[in-house]
Amino acid sequence: MKTLILAMIGVTGIAVSAAAYDDSDVKKLLDTKKCEDCDLVKAGLKYTDLTGAHLVDSKLRDADLKEAKLIGANLKGADLRRANLERADFTKADLYGAKMSGADMEKAVFTDADLSRTDLRNSDMEKVVLIRARVHEADLRDTDIKRADLRGVDLTGTDLRGSNLERSNLQDSVLRDVKLNKADLDRIDLSRSDLRDADLREAKMKRANLSETNFDGADLTDASLRLANLRGADLSGAEGLSAEQLEDACGDGDTRLPDGLSVPACKQ
Repeated sequence: MKTLILAMIGVTGIAVSAAAYDDSDVKKLLDTKKCEDCDLVKAGLKYTDLTGAHLVDSKLRDADLKEAKLIGANLKGADLRRANLERADFTKADLYGAKMSGADMEKAVFTDADLSRTDLRNSDMEKVVLIRARVHEADLRDTDIKRADLRGVDLTGTDLRGSNLERSNLQDSVLRDVKLNKADLDRIDLSRSDLRDADLREAKMKRANLSETNFDGADLTDASLRLANLRGADLSGAEGLSAEQLEDACGDGDTRLPDGLSVPACKQ
């Protein structure tokens, strides 16, 4: 009998864990689009239209929001850890301080959204759209952001150590005081961007487009610049830059370098 009771408790525990969300909270969200501090853990909200929804501090861990519409939604402080956000639309959404580590955000849209102070560690952001998004002081360590569209993004003070941004587009972006040491920036487009005071130690920037980019105060110690395009870039105030790093890069008459350094001219 004792064994049977324990087995029943075990089965019940599994059932509760599998359906962790509160049915009344799900209904409230769908009926009113207002559900502050709600329990929506593991909720199935795939394809749901939640435009303008109020979800401040709500628990959405492991929830399925694939292709959901959250345009203009308020998700300040929400817990979205390990959630499925693939192809979801967060245009103009407020995600300030949200917990999003381990989430699947492949091809999700965050145009003009606020992701400042979010925890995005170890998340999948391949082909994500972050055009003009505000991402101040966020934690994106060890995040996969390959082939993403981040044109005009503001990443001031964000931690991107060990992240992979290979082939991503960050034209006209602000990356002041960001941590990018040991990040993979191969074939990235950072043209006309602001990298003042950025930490780029040991970053890989093979074939990167760094034209007209400002590196004043940036630390480029042991960074790889092989075949990088430095046309019009300002590296005059960069730190840790060596002649050896510039040997395989290229620039032009508008490229500014620290005294005593030079770079081969780019071929047309």
